[in-house]
Amino acid sequence: MTQQASPVPGSIPAGMPDIRGYDPANPPPLEFRFYGKLRRDEYAPSSPEYTTAAHLPRPIWQWQQEYEAADWRRVDGTPGIFTNSINLESISTDANGVSVSRWQGEGGPAQVLALARIGMGMPANPADPKAAEWIGHWFELKSVSVPRGKFKPARVYLPIKHLGTSFIYTGDVHTFKSKDADSESTSEGSTPLPPVSSEADEVVALRIVKSLDGTPRSSAMSVVFKSPDGRRPQLFGRPMLAGFSSGDLIDDLVARGFLTDDNGVLRAVVS
Repeated sequence: MTQQASPVPGSIPAGMPDIRGYDPANPPPLEFRFYGKLRRDEYAPSSPEYTTAAHLPRPIWQWQQEYEAADWRRVDGTPGIFTNSINLESISTDANGVSVSRWQGEGGPAQVLALARIGMGMPANPADPKAAEWIGHWFELKSVSVPRGKFKPARVYLPIKHLGTSFIYTGDVHTFKSKDADSESTSEGSTPLPPVSSEADEVVALRIVKSLDGTPRSSAMSVVFKSPDGRRPQLFGRPMLAGFSSGDLIDDLVARGFLTDDNGVLRAVVS
């Protein structure tokens, strides 16, 4: 299975989406706007429901976001939730029947979202440690239609104005037709992911370097990306996926005695 390089820290990731609208039976117009508080922003595996519905051999990596709306409520009074869920990779089958994983190309919804974030002063990449500082911030957002070649254009919710953390909405509040009419009711679902492991960095590092033994340095990020440890946000204070993409985390593991770099081939140093 092959995979293109991941975005480096602060770079613009590219992807192909499956974006959840707030009401599948009556989607909002493309210029639909709302006020939302960012409460989730991360690279994460697709949910079991989506993976099954999409007939995928395994979960794929997505850029997942959730916004808690100030101007939309469910009929039970709880906030409406608007969600972006952008596929960062695709899986296809080659001529030999082997599954091949590829990063999505430039110009897709993930790049559009990353550029909008840059305009807000945010890191383009949610794996950047500084991105976590924006959780709990309010934004004005709008939905836009992003072309996807031969596929149906995708709707993406983009931040267009940063409103800070103390924003108080005083306008009209709209109500969904039913409790399940917002973005959480779509086929992809919003099943919470299990918590990231709290294992010590040294334990995780030993497991990772064993999987990297004999791997070309240029392929290290792909190996880690597919591993169970790939969604861990950091290792030794460095962003996990971005650190392997840039090579900074590889150099750190070499300096700490976990790895050696043998002319571009990584060797584990474990007992």
